[in-house]
Parts: sequence; C-alpha cells; structure tokens
Amino acid sequence: MKINNIINGWGKHLTGAALTETEKERVKICEQCPFKRYSKSIAHWDGDDIIEIKGMLCNECGCYLPAKIRVQNEKCPLKKW
Repeated sequence: MKINNIINGWGKHLTGAALTETEKERVKICEQCPFKRYSKSIAHWDGDDIIEIKGMLCNECGCYLPAKIRVQNEKCPLKKW
C-alpha cells in the first residue's frame, strides 16, 4: 500500500538510517535525472546528509527523493530503477 511506503521512507529518512547499496545506486541515478526539481522550502529544514539529492522532488510522481529512494519496493516512475 502506498501510504505504508510513504511512512516507511520518511521514517528512514528522518532517522538518518544508513543507506544500503541499492539506495546508494538510486541516489546516483536520481542525481543525474532531468526530471528532479529542487524545493527550497523542504531543503531548508531537511537535515539529511544525502547532499546529491537534498531538497529534490521527483517531477513525475511528486515524491521527495531522499525518502523515496529508501523504500525497497518503490519504483522510479520513469523505470530508471
């Protein structure tokens, strides 16, 4: 269920859980994606240390990337991962 993924991703994001190898690969892919967009308001209060995608949203699905990449069963809407 989508709400469970959102809760799971934000939970891992907010607690600063260490990234898995899969999540690190997702960061690399999202960092290069032309469909990401910066949200100054989110980046301002976000303490995440994933600098490459800090404050970034997916322009396709609207998800906050530092949370989305942390959910094992989430998928990129562009099928990049």
